[in-house]
Amino acid sequence: MGRDSFRGNDLCEWIYLQKEGSTKVELLDGISRVKSPSISIPALMSSCQRRAAKEIAACRSLTTLVHGPPGTGKTTVIVATTAAWLSLNFKSFVLCVSQSSIAVMNMAEAFLKHNGPDFRIIALQELSNEHLSEGMKEKLVSSSDIAPRFLDGNLFKDGATRVILSTISMLNSDILGPIYDRYPPDLIIVDEANHVFTGDYAVFLQKFRRSLRHVAFFGDPMQLSPHASETIRGVYSVFDEKHLRRNGVLLDTSYRLPLPIAKAISSAYGESLKYTHEITSWRDCIRFIDVDSGFEEKQGQSHKVPRQCYIGLIEQNHLEAMTVVQLVNNYYANSNCAIITPYKAQRLHIADLLDKSNLATRCIYSADTFQGYEADIVIFSVVHTVSLGFLCDIRKLTVMLTRAKKLLIIVGMRRFVSGMARKTLLGSLVNRFNQFNGFSVDWKEVLHGKARLPLLL
Repeated sequence: MGRDSFRGNDLCEWIYLQKEGSTKVELLDGISRVKSPSISIPALMSSCQRRAAKEIAACRSLTTLVHGPPGTGKTTVIVATTAAWLSLNFKSFVLCVSQSSIAVMNMAEAFLKHNGPDFRIIALQELSNEHLSEGMKEKLVSSSDIAPRFLDGNLFKDGATRVILSTISMLNSDILGPIYDRYPPDLIIVDEANHVFTGDYAVFLQKFRRSLRHVAFFGDPMQLSPHASETIRGVYSVFDEKHLRRNGVLLDTSYRLPLPIAKAISSAYGESLKYTHEITSWRDCIRFIDVDSGFEEKQGQSHKVPRQCYIGLIEQNHLEAMTVVQLVNNYYANSNCAIITPYKAQRLHIADLLDKSNLATRCIYSADTFQGYEADIVIFSVVHTVSLGFLCDIRKLTVMLTRAKKLLIIVGMRRFVSGMARKTLLGSLVNRFNQFNGFSVDWKEVLHGKARLPLLL
């Protein structure tokens, strides 16, 4: 798609060519004029959340960037923005999209939680077989059902549904063509925009060039960047574009992370965010399980593999995997728990051990699959004991360390994390709490069920 194809498309010219659009847009006061009693906007929104929603609904520019660090309520703002936009534009149609299906489902949960506008989730066939709540199942439309339900008039009853949630790949496909021909969107909201290559927007920006008035990008540039951005020049996100950051809003209050963890990570970043959380003591929210005898393995070999052979090999740590499984089995089998580890080999190994212990295996994630998600308890398997590996990737580390709503448990070798890895984000976090008695727990105590760990009711 060449530069000439963007002519006459204000959004494409603004995003890709840095040219201000000529289209005149009507100014709207998004938050203060929401009148519909059927739409509930969260009453306890912070001033920065209200400003973000208002900036988008006001439509004073073609794009808005909302920078939301972990736990600052990005999905809450998305719901409020959608409600405000629809209440002021009674013929509008809004698309909320993201790169991953997990992020799409998180947006859907936020719409249900906050009693937002009616919506439908357009998803691939296999997603409809996932374990979903009854409320979510009612909103789900699989790709194979779109055509018959649309033709029967059962997809959008009485015009009440004016919001569609889907992945960007689904949005760019021709499957939804009949819907968009009849209901062209005038607002598109992109969640996790930091993880999306800017060029991926060109297809739908061209497709909806006659109806689209505004695109709002939500994300955190300190988290995952677009795939291959570190190895291929020119792969960047909208947060890397200075001209787009001019129309930006920072969400400056964190709600998800327990205060001790939030302050430690913010201090490592040099950020000055505000925090609000019910957990204020480190004893209730963070532990380090010291697996001092574990070693990372490379492609089935021991840690003695020559350093020049590390690149591209498979990483796993058997003793860590065994400790993680016993953590779940002895302490958190009935809790909302997620296991995060960076390497596929370690995830498969943990899944195999969980299965042999008759424990659920669907709670294991990587940084890529868990971005935008959260859990009460997060167990993080470090794997590394002699090489830094992914620990040098601050964006992936940020995702892994900021998903816990109540308790973060790090499983690794303490002397390695506090020593060789001390300058990483993980090392900075661990060394902040190393001074406290009880922060570090020996892995053998976990195996025997004698460790003193926070238990969540």
